[in-house]
Amino acid sequence: MQCAVQELYVIGLTMHDPAERHKAMLAWLDKTSCGSDDYVLIWNALPEWAGTSDSPLLRAKIIEKAGKK
Repeated sequence: MQCAVQELYVIGLTMHDPAERHKAMLAWLDKTSCGSDDYVLIWNALPEWAGTSDSPLLRAKIIEKAGKK
Protein backbone atom coordinates (compact mmCIF):
# COMPACT_ATOMS: atom_id res chain seq x y z
CA MET A 1 0.00 0.00 0.00
CA GLN A 2 1.26 3.45 -0.87
CA CYS A 3 2.04 5.92 1.86
CA ALA A 4 -0.75 8.32 2.74
CA VAL A 5 0.35 9.72 6.09
CA GLN A 6 -2.95 11.56 6.46
CA GLU A 7 -4.64 8.17 6.97
CA LEU A 8 -2.62 7.66 10.15
CA TYR A 9 -3.58 11.16 11.26
CA VAL A 10 -7.26 10.34 10.68
CA ILE A 11 -6.93 7.19 12.80
CA GLY A 12 -5.53 9.29 15.62
CA LEU A 13 -8.23 11.91 15.23
CA THR A 14 -11.26 9.63 14.96
CA MET A 15 -10.51 6.62 17.19
CA HIS A 16 -11.12 7.55 20.78
CA ASP A 17 -10.45 4.18 22.45
CA PRO A 18 -6.67 4.06 23.06
CA ALA A 19 -6.46 0.28 22.62
CA GLU A 20 -8.33 0.39 19.31
CA ARG A 21 -6.28 3.38 18.13
CA HIS A 22 -3.05 1.54 19.00
CA LYS A 23 -4.20 -1.58 17.13
CA ALA A 24 -5.29 0.43 14.08
CA MET A 25 -2.03 2.38 13.96
CA LEU A 26 0.03 -0.81 14.13
CA ALA A 27 -2.09 -2.34 11.35
CA TRP A 28 -1.61 0.77 9.21
CA LEU A 29 2.16 0.67 9.73
CA ASP A 30 2.22 -3.05 8.87
CA LYS A 31 0.45 -2.61 5.54
CA THR A 32 1.96 0.70 4.43
CA SER A 33 5.33 1.48 2.90
CA CYS A 34 6.59 5.03 3.26
CA GLY A 35 9.71 6.98 2.47
CA SER A 36 12.27 8.10 5.04
CA ASP A 37 10.88 11.63 5.22
CA ASP A 38 7.40 10.23 5.91
CA TYR A 39 8.69 8.11 8.79
CA VAL A 40 10.42 11.15 10.30
CA LEU A 41 7.12 13.05 10.06
CA ILE A 42 5.24 10.15 11.68
CA TRP A 43 7.84 9.80 14.44
CA ASN A 44 7.68 13.49 15.29
CA ALA A 45 3.87 13.69 15.16
CA LEU A 46 3.17 10.42 16.99
CA PRO A 47 2.75 11.94 20.48
CA GLU A 48 0.03 14.22 19.12
CA TRP A 49 -1.61 11.69 16.77
CA ALA A 50 -1.47 8.62 19.02
CA GLY A 51 -1.88 10.37 22.35
CA THR A 52 -2.04 7.77 25.10
CA SER A 53 -1.65 5.05 22.45
CA ASP A 54 1.95 6.06 21.80
CA SER A 55 4.10 3.12 22.83
CA PRO A 56 7.51 1.51 22.47
CA LEU A 57 5.88 -1.02 20.13
CA LEU A 58 4.66 1.71 17.76
CA ARG A 59 8.07 3.39 17.90
CA ALA A 60 9.84 0.09 17.20
CA LYS A 61 7.59 -0.52 14.20
CA ILE A 62 8.44 2.91 12.78
CA ILE A 63 12.17 2.27 13.25
CA GLU A 64 11.83 -1.17 11.66
CA LYS A 65 9.95 0.18 8.63
CA ALA A 66 12.31 3.14 8.21
CA GLY A 67 15.30 0.81 8.31
CA LYS A 68 13.97 -1.21 5.37
CA LYS A 69 14.16 1.79 3.06
